[in-house]
Formats: sequence, C-alpha cells, structure tokens
Amino acid sequence: MSLLHQGSLFGESPHYLAQDERVHASSLRELLGQINRDSCTVDTLGLRQYFERRPDGIRTCFQRAERLPAGFDLYEDGGCLRTHRRDLLPPPAGPLLPLLEERTVALLAGAKNVAVALSGGLDSALVLSLVRRLTGRAVPILTIATGLPGYCELEETLTTARTLDCGAVDVIQVESAQIIDALPDAIAVCETPLFNLHPVSKLLLAQAAAQRGFDAIITGDGADQVFAGSDARNYIPIAGAMVRASGVKLLSPFFDERIAAWAGHHGTDPGKTALRHAAAAVLPSEITQRKKHPRLAPDFLLENFRDETLEAQLAPQLDLRLPAAGPGPEQTLWATTAILIRHLGGIC
Repeated sequence: MSLLHQGSLFGESPHYLAQDERVHASSLRELLGQINRDSCTVDTLGLRQYFERRPDGIRTCFQRAERLPAGFDLYEDGGCLRTHRRDLLPPPAGPLLPLLEERTVALLAGAKNVAVALSGGLDSALVLSLVRRLTGRAVPILTIATGLPGYCELEETLTTARTLDCGAVDVIQVESAQIIDALPDAIAVCETPLFNLHPVSKLLLAQAAAQRGFDAIITGDGADQVFAGSDARNYIPIAGAMVRASGVKLLSPFFDERIAAWAGHHGTDPGKTALRHAAAAVLPSEITQRKKHPRLAPDFLLENFRDETLEAQLAPQLDLRLPAAGPGPEQTLWATTAILIRHLGGIC
C-alpha cells in the first residue's frame, strides 16, 4: 500500500474520497468535480444525521462522497482506495505539563507569524500561558466580540489577559449582520449543514488573522475532546475547514496524538481534572477552576436563505416536519442545507 493522504486526529483538516471512482480531494466541491454529476444526488441518510446532530464522521450529504474518518489515513492498494486507522501511540511517560510544553514548541517552530486566539475558558488561557513562557515575550492575542448576551465572552477574555498581565488584546468586533452575511461563505467552506451559527465566528476570526498578516492561530481547540471525551464531529472539522479556507493554519497542542495518548492512558472526565491539575502550575486558581460554559450563538432569523421547493422535496424523504416560522435550530438546519445544496449543485 502507498500513502495518499495522512488524516488528522479529529478531522480538523477535512478530506474526502469516492471509493468507486478512486478519487480523493480536500473539499467536497473538488471531489464532486472529479466524478459523475449524478454523484451530486443528496444522501438523505447522511443529511438526516446532521438534522439529528449526530454525523457519523464518514457520510456526507451527497451520495458516493465520503469523509476520511478522523484518525485514519488514506492509502492506494492495488488500484483501490483504502482507509486505515493509525496505530495509537504508546502513552508518553511523565507529567502532562512538560509534554504540553514540548508539543507547543514544535507547533511554534512550524509557524512564521502566529497569534493566540483567546476565548473565555481554561483551554485557550493555558495555551496563551504556554506560548508566553516558551517564547519569553509578549504574543499577539486575537479575540472575537459580538456583544450578544449569553454568547459574547469578551469580559472573561479580557479578565484572563489582565490576570496574566498580557497587555493589549486585539478585539475583533463582529455585528450580528456580519455573522449572517458570512453564512453562505461559511457553508461553502465547511460543506455541511449547521444547527447553530457559532462556527461562523471562527471563519471571521481566521479572516481577521489573515488580514493582519498572521499565517497561523493557536487555540485551545481539542481540549474537550482529549480530556473530557467530547464528540469532535459537530465542531472540530467545521472549524478546521473555516480556518483553512482563510489561508491560516489552525494550531492546537490538543490536536497532537501524543497528548491524546497521554490523556487516554490517564483517563478522561467531564471536568478535565488532569488538564486543570497541570494548568495549576502556570495559571492562577481563578482560571484553572473556571467552570465550562458551553456557548451557542443566538438563533437568527434565516428565512431568506430557505428554499420552499427544496424543502417540499426533502422533508418527506427525511421524514421530517418543516419548522414553524421563526428562528431556531431547525430553521438554521433547513437554511444551511439549502445554501449547501445550491452551492454544490445537488439534486434530490
């Protein structure tokens, strides 16, 4: 067998394949362009998984087009495509913090001009602290501010920066209208329906980073998956595609297989106890003990993106009732499905 494409631990660098046609690509659009047009037929089973918020990490919304599963590599074997799960690394010996430092050094070595993307939680605060300690200097910090009640983390983010004596934070102000206006571009690059527009903020952040001349952002993404066992499939591949499309690298020490091997050996738990214990050596307790508050974007009115004809065709096939008028996750799913199918020229 010969290696065609090395996959990513959580699918943060999405890749696609069509087994029968023996082709693969980094985007669905590119893949579908290499195979017959009837392959743009909607896969109702795959689409239903997104409506149920349980994608299996393999099916896409289009027939004969598959996603390379997270943690798998793609090989050519006798003219056929084969996916193969990478062997798990043995768990590294020793404590977690030195391992995190080692892997963060390796990440920084591969980026010319990197900024820390800071949110209000523990994970990005730890990454910021590590980067500052390892570089011995102030580092650029970017954060998104929406001003939306219950969603915006600016207060927590600025508190973290002050606590760590980090100096200025580059605050990227984003209005609701900008999130909605960016939705078609966001769906075009993530190539999946969304039930909430939270990932669009990652696209806007990455675009702002690119405009400022950064070639990479380093984040705390993946920590929940590695240390709390959270499912990556509804967010990490989407965020990865958003950042990649902006010409920026998405970096995180928590995407490293050595970190995942360490966590798997020591056990995961919803409170991320092992990570909090390691962070206590470099962060004050008000940050290490900060509780996780999952934040979704508020539901926006997306009626203008919906397609009545498409919905009339798809709803019976999906065995779903159409949602009543007004914002909500179901309306968001129908709106983003319409955008996706129009973008890729899908047929029902």
